[in-house]
Amino acid sequence: MESTEEEANIMIRQRGSLKNISNPHIVFQPKTRVEGGTYEGQYNTITKQKHGKGIFCWDDKEKYIGEWVNGKPEGEGVFYFNDGTKYQGQWKDGKKHGKGVFTWKKGKTYMGDFNENRSTGFGKKTWPDGKIYKGEFLDGKEHGKGTLYWPDGEKYIGNWFKGKMHGNLILVKANGKRKMKRFEHDKEIKNSGKD
Repeated sequence: MESTEEEANIMIRQRGSLKNISNPHIVFQPKTRVEGGTYEGQYNTITKQKHGKGIFCWDDKEKYIGEWVNGKPEGEGVFYFNDGTKYQGQWKDGKKHGKGVFTWKKGKTYMGDFNENRSTGFGKKTWPDGKIYKGEFLDGKEHGKGTLYWPDGEKYIGNWFKGKMHGNLILVKANGKRKMKRFEHDKEIKNSGKD
């Protein structure tokens, strides 16, 4: 995925070429104060909406750099939240939708599918301590089949329910030994397997 921020910087440097695009109703709008912030980029003169590539900076310091359709983020774009988190990826009708990467301020990341602003589908979540979950997500949580990898080489393979280990999981030790374990909402049910 090419950096949308780099594309936007190129767009700003090439303002003149954006004025001569095939649709005469799409023009380059220089940095302009609008309700809630400032916008610089392509603009539809008929609908009076952001349309094409542009940058919107909200008054609260949040910023979106990317593609717009009828005034809403759509296509590829990067959103910088004022709490230090960032989303880079696909948008549809103003929502995170499609493939993308969400990065939290303290270094945790999710890379994968989004549906209507939620991580839903297949993805990979990485924590700063080196722990990694790869598998299914639903509404922003690990849900369905997946594997949790620990930095020491151990991994759990099995089912998750609303972000918690649930059901039968296989613990694979760093040395390759396997052990079946049973969990209910992240709590291990003892005596569920033999070494």
